[in-house]
Parts: sequence; structure tokens; C-alpha cells
Amino acid sequence: MIAKTTQNIKHVILFHIMVVKQMVDTFIIRDGHVLLGRKNRGIGQGFWNGFGGKVMPSESVEEAARREVREECGLTVTNLEPCARLLFSGEIPEIIEAHMFLVRAFDGKIVPSEEMDPIAWHSLSAVPYGEMWPDFRLWFSHVALGGFACGHGHYKGHALIFHNIRACDSLPPIETLLPEAALYADVEALV
Repeated sequence: MIAKTTQNIKHVILFHIMVVKQMVDTFIIRDGHVLLGRKNRGIGQGFWNGFGGKVMPSESVEEAARREVREECGLTVTNLEPCARLLFSGEIPEIIEAHMFLVRAFDGKIVPSEEMDPIAWHSLSAVPYGEMWPDFRLWFSHVALGGFACGHGHYKGHALIFHNIRACDSLPPIETLLPEAALYADVEALV
């Protein structure tokens, strides 16, 4: 009983001191293909990914998704379809709150950016999962077909150590996923 109470107190403390960073990632789908860019810098360098990044303090997640797509590949998107709500923890004392979107209509011409180059269409039957963050294998094909995904993944470097990422009937409020992520955060390092 005492150990469980101590653990609960640590989780309460964790909620007060942890940093949650909002991120977005947008996947453009057309004719059975997904548009991906190879990341040239920062976290995930060398991986194929959708187009996304940090949500600025003055932005909604939808505004951030539109901005990031425009900055990283030159396209203008409007109809964002929320498809996954995921939390990621790792070796740093912050939790990433990731809002994933699908887009099926866009305007403009694809222009590689300093951050994402090359940019290429990949068949949905041949997504380069071996060159992406490991969690994509768990949820991307499901959401590309119209489903939803939610859950938490814990990384050590680029390795997904454990997760509970799963198909969902709808996207739950992010607050319902925070306790899951807190269980895996390095509580001892924070307290």
C-alpha cells in the first residue's frame, strides 16, 4: 500500500512539473499513395515522415498543421482530417502530444524545403516503414484507410521500447492519455 501511494504521489508531482509539447504531423493521400518527405535535420533526421512540427503558442493544432505543410513542401491544404492522437515519452522530461492529420485535397506545387528533401509519393501498399519512426507500423495503415489511432509510445533514442498504440473508434481527449504516458516517463529523474 505504501509503495502504491508513493507511486501515486510521484505521478501527481510529475503532472505538475512535466512539459507537454504539442506537435502535428500531416499525411497527404492521393490515388492510393502518401506524400512523404525525408527529414534533413533535427529529431528523426534521415527518416521519411509526414509534414509537421511544433505548435506555436498562438496557433491551434489545425493552423500549425497547415503552416508546416506549406513550409515543408509548398502545398496549401484545407480539409484536415484528424486521424491519430498519440503521446510520446523518452529520455527527456517532456511528453510529446502528437496530433496526426490526413489530407486528401491540396493546392500548389510540391517544392522540397531545407528541412524535407527529397519529397516523394509512396504507394500505400509499400510505405517505407523501415525508414520511418517505428510507431508508424502500428497505426499508419489503419488511419490511411479511414480509421483512428490513439495511445502512447516510449522511445529510447530511435527505438520504440514499449507502447499501447491501438485502433480507436474515435479520438479520445488528450487528457485521458496523459496518465498512460506518465507511467512510462522517468519519474525518478524528475522527482
